[in-house]
Amino acid sequence: MLKRFVYLFLLLTITLPFITPSPKQKLDLLRGEMQKNSIFAYIIPTSDSHMSEYVSSSDQRRAFISGFDGSAGTALVTMDSALLWTDGRYWKQAENQLDSNYWKLMKGGVDVSLTSWLSENMKGNQSVGVDPFLYSVDEFKSLQKSSVPIKVIYQNLVDLIWENRPPSPNGTIFELGIEFSGQSTSDKLSNIRTSMKSKNVNCYIVTALDEIAWILNLRGSDIEYNTVFFSYLIITMEEVRFYVDKSKFKSSDIEKHLESSGISVRLYTSYIQDLSQLTQQSSSVFIDPTYCNYATYSSIKSETIQEGTSFIRFEKAIKNDVERQGFRNCHVRDGLAVVRYLAWLENELKLGHVVNEFDGALKLESFRVEGSHFLRSSFETISAYGENAAIIHYSPTRENHANIGNDNVYLLDSGGQYLDGTTDITRTVHFGEPSEKVKRSFTRVLQGQLALSSLIFPSGLAGDKMEPIARFALWKEGLNYNHGSGHGVGHCLDVHEGPHGIGVPGFGFKEHYDVTIEPGYYEIGNFGIRIENLYLVRKSQTPNNFDGKTYLEFEQITYCPIQPTLVDPELLSDKELQAVNGYNQQVWEKLSPLLSNDLLALNYLKRNTQPIDLNNSSNSIVTILAISLATILVICAFSIIGNVYFAIKIRKESKRNGSHHHNDGELQALSEDGY
Repeated sequence: MLKRFVYLFLLLTITLPFITPSPKQKLDLLRGEMQKNSIFAYIIPTSDSHMSEYVSSSDQRRAFISGFDGSAGTALVTMDSALLWTDGRYWKQAENQLDSNYWKLMKGGVDVSLTSWLSENMKGNQSVGVDPFLYSVDEFKSLQKSSVPIKVIYQNLVDLIWENRPPSPNGTIFELGIEFSGQSTSDKLSNIRTSMKSKNVNCYIVTALDEIAWILNLRGSDIEYNTVFFSYLIITMEEVRFYVDKSKFKSSDIEKHLESSGISVRLYTSYIQDLSQLTQQSSSVFIDPTYCNYATYSSIKSETIQEGTSFIRFEKAIKNDVERQGFRNCHVRDGLAVVRYLAWLENELKLGHVVNEFDGALKLESFRVEGSHFLRSSFETISAYGENAAIIHYSPTRENHANIGNDNVYLLDSGGQYLDGTTDITRTVHFGEPSEKVKRSFTRVLQGQLALSSLIFPSGLAGDKMEPIARFALWKEGLNYNHGSGHGVGHCLDVHEGPHGIGVPGFGFKEHYDVTIEPGYYEIGNFGIRIENLYLVRKSQTPNNFDGKTYLEFEQITYCPIQPTLVDPELLSDKELQAVNGYNQQVWEKLSPLLSNDLLALNYLKRNTQPIDLNNSSNSIVTILAISLATILVICAFSIIGNVYFAIKIRKESKRNGSHHHNDGELQALSEDGY
């Protein structure tokens, strides 16, 4: 009996730490900490201390407390309720993951905002607590407008209740060679200091991880799918201070190289203390309020704090010659991987083998790994079959997935991190016979993609001005989608990069930017469609340049066929069909010479780049008229044949019977009645 008790005790000791608390238990524990800090509400954002879009496992506090693991959203826990705000990309996912017994989904753009909710529901002196490291300056100032008392709490309350929280990441930091970056760190710093001087800034604080990685020509792996590392950077006119854990450096040569560019390496944990001391001596400090956390902002001692879009963000968005060529090169290799995967998948289904969404995503990565300069996937692969494709940011897991079949569409949104660039591509395919509804929806999405990608526009045009073009064809059908139509992409960096984007106001497009174009349509419970290519922005050779303006166009660099059997040619103009055929021909010419050793993929590529018959592209009205005319001619022909047949038959019978009672009028009557 004693042995059994001891065994049971040891078993509980080992397993209890790994038992995940229930949603109610988590909320109860958090409310206990809230009560200790005398607050009525506590905000748990998605971000980390650097306002990263994607965060490391140790920073996924919102996912831990709510159960919702989408990449965008904010949780609010009060002493008597729990709410989660997220945008239209994640509504379906949030509905599936939130426990509705304890959590309420607040739909961004539909329900009241978080700040409005606080203003309407907080009473008297009830205060809301925030972690200043997880709130940007912009977000904090917006929260202040709610007129609700805010209590800054430096110790994160979720961390206090999160047992077995994953450790902070410790990825290796390596140098990105000049053959990939195209510009030295010294040259980049010189350009940034020129920008600082133009704004009368003598201290520039950089907190966004992708910006630090770009200017230092370093890459890491502290955040899954990204190539960044935890750090801060302070640039003055005389020195650069780099706050990082240098034990992550792949070699000691990295620190020596940095020092040769006037960059001193300091402890990551000494940043806030150094910041306070350094800014006391600075007359003007510059921050980007979108990415600078409030803890940094409140530690600045300078008399003047200038706010604006980061100097580096603008510089980084303009890709140099080496970066642009790298993008072109890696997209060829990436296109090969996607085509090889789709060919393999189609064949597996034909053979009757079972392939699920999760295993499909793993197989795709195995094809990417075979390409040169590959590091890792650039985001979690969206491998979605049928109704799962209608969940905009759905990703399968080993435990939760569907089998891929041939009765519905398969949506594949994926990308890779390469030393010479970053990719992001979406294709929607069908391995059987698509319904007319699916084909019509797919074609409308395709029309939006074609229309926007063929646009010629003046330099400086903001993305929100061109965005409706991607939706016009869908609007004609009364259809739409709840996500942006395109975003910039980092060079061996974050797959989502600003400041520009299709739909983003205020930031005009410039030559040598890059951007995705990705319209879609999603029918909940049925299917989803999206087509996404990446483009470089280049100068267009227009016959005129009105008012001295440069005009721009998009250079397509993504290579993967648009499946012809999903296209309804009757909906497309001749020009649109020529564009589709021209694109698929370009894909064939670019990829086919590289697939000589993979006949399965070569055959798939050949079938899916065959031109759609232009004769089928006639206007539907003309087609209907032609069919109607042919029908009338056939009817007339049968009428004439029938009349002649009955007339001959009657005359033969009359002669046989010797009858002479039928006159010409009777014959005419019989002839007319015979039809």
